[in-house]
Amino acid sequence: MSDLKRTLLLAGGSGFVGGRIKWEAARQGWAVRQLVRDSSSPWHWDPDSGSIADGVLDGVDAVICLNGVSLGRRWTAAYKEKLWRSRVDSVSTLAHAVAKAHADGRMGSMGSSPEGPVFLSGSAIGFYGSRGDELLDEDSTPGTGFLAELCEAWEKAAQPAADAGLRTVQLRTGLVMGTDGMLLKMVLPLYRFNLAGPLAGGRNWMSCISGEDIARAILFAAEHLSGPVNLTAPYPVKNKEWNKELARALGRTAFLPVPGWAIKAVLGEFGTEAVLASQRVQPGKLLDAGFTFRNPTIQKIFAAEM
Repeated sequence: MSDLKRTLLLAGGSGFVGGRIKWEAARQGWAVRQLVRDSSSPWHWDPDSGSIADGVLDGVDAVICLNGVSLGRRWTAAYKEKLWRSRVDSVSTLAHAVAKAHADGRMGSMGSSPEGPVFLSGSAIGFYGSRGDELLDEDSTPGTGFLAELCEAWEKAAQPAADAGLRTVQLRTGLVMGTDGMLLKMVLPLYRFNLAGPLAGGRNWMSCISGEDIARAILFAAEHLSGPVNLTAPYPVKNKEWNKELARALGRTAFLPVPGWAIKAVLGEFGTEAVLASQRVQPGKLLDAGFTFRNPTIQKIFAAEM
């Protein structure tokens, strides 16, 4: 990074990943603005109505949009609408605002880089659907199902920024490991009471990343990459190994198998498309660009985050 201080605008900064980004960005010397819904703040917005306060984007070099209600509950028809709108509407609002600010010459220039400012929008490896043992990278085709369709629409919502000439990045986030993250918050109580074990035989692939590495990877992408970027560590593991290593990290046993039918019965589509999905994902663009993972394996991820 250049010595010239850069400004980052972050939407969705109150969540687990957003909090890690704010900390890492400040450590790297970014000035961080966080979008909020509080109308008394100079950095307020309302993605439901498509409005954003005047001046929010003035001098901003990078915009990251991570908005979205949690996936971690049963997906009723009403909740699917919330999942969709909280993601697609947020990215669309920011993409249109960024396009206008860039056209008006109000944004920063990433330290006078010829590439100019950058827009990074949230997405997820759910884009690929459940693909068994297939090795997936950023060139892989989209999958099927509600989550894959949501991720496609989420990514397409950033198109106004790309059409305006901004470098755009779609952040295909894997399973982020951290005790404050969605997945571990859901399962840790079960592991601590030895009430957990492999899911549906433990054969599905899990593509994880540490909270430390995802923040570093997103800021790396802001400086160096464009298009879809897989935010996963380079060594995906099957659920059976993930279960074993988490139990080891906690000093517990985890031999109580959970049948797939039970997960589907309790969680519905969320269980089928997210909990039981098999996604063997490689972070091809990050590796090709020279990004170094501090926690490349599931063992190091749990050691860093537990």
